[in-house]
Amino acid sequence: MIKSIYFPVLAGEVADAGLAVACDLAREHDAHLVVVVCISAVTPIVAAWSTYPMAVYDTLAEAAQVSSSRLLAAIRERLSKAGVSFEAHVSDTVWMTTSEIAAVHARYCDITVFGRLAGLDARVESGYFSDLLLQSGRPLLMVPANPATHGTDTAVIGWKPTREATRALHDAQPLLQRMKTVQVVLVAPKVGDLQHGELPGADIAAHLARHGMRVDVVEAPRLQDSTGATLLRHAREQGAALLVVGGYGHRRMRESVFGGVTRTLFDQADMPVLFSH
Repeated sequence: MIKSIYFPVLAGEVADAGLAVACDLAREHDAHLVVVVCISAVTPIVAAWSTYPMAVYDTLAEAAQVSSSRLLAAIRERLSKAGVSFEAHVSDTVWMTTSEIAAVHARYCDITVFGRLAGLDARVESGYFSDLLLQSGRPLLMVPANPATHGTDTAVIGWKPTREATRALHDAQPLLQRMKTVQVVLVAPKVGDLQHGELPGADIAAHLARHGMRVDVVEAPRLQDSTGATLLRHAREQGAALLVVGGYGHRRMRESVFGGVTRTLFDQADMPVLFSH
């Protein structure tokens, strides 16, 4: 059940597509939407003087307050027209980074909607995303800056019998319940007690069916693609409205160097993706 939805504003600009999805979810689930403008007042120190003159710190703080107040007013005006229950406020501190602030607030809601911004540096945005996913303890619904429009009520689950995938599947159930079709996709599954069992996908499909879902199990060939690319290709072919996967099944550093499903989907997905860790 989703009763509280969290939408962080991390880079001084609202992700329009992400906020629209957050509002849609709030209406569909009769949930309360919490929007927080996260501002870190941490200021770099000048090596030569060891500090800035106090007037510089005051000027920076005043500029941040003016900017955040304007942004907050625009957000409240937009939400007041959206027909949802909401609250919106600014959270700032000198003790934490922006993404650390965001992760703290996420812990008091059921799901985080992470809206991507078209003009933001991908490395900065990836850092926000990773910190929220790994530190908040909450599922994260990533919404691309320009999501593809799909008319189907189909969700695709990238399934592998791991802790992260199990968590994602559990967290996604309120969203999956509203889908007409749920596809459990196994990429080149391996049979065996320590892998997918003797009938890959059968156990998890039975679990979902007990929750009243119509489930199809699909074994997708990897061909020459990675697992992430295979899942994304299949989801696009099905016109999926949602993709569900476990996030960071490998160490974050390994994924940043060698790549992985999480990194591939973060970089390339053009539909909403629900990640859990």
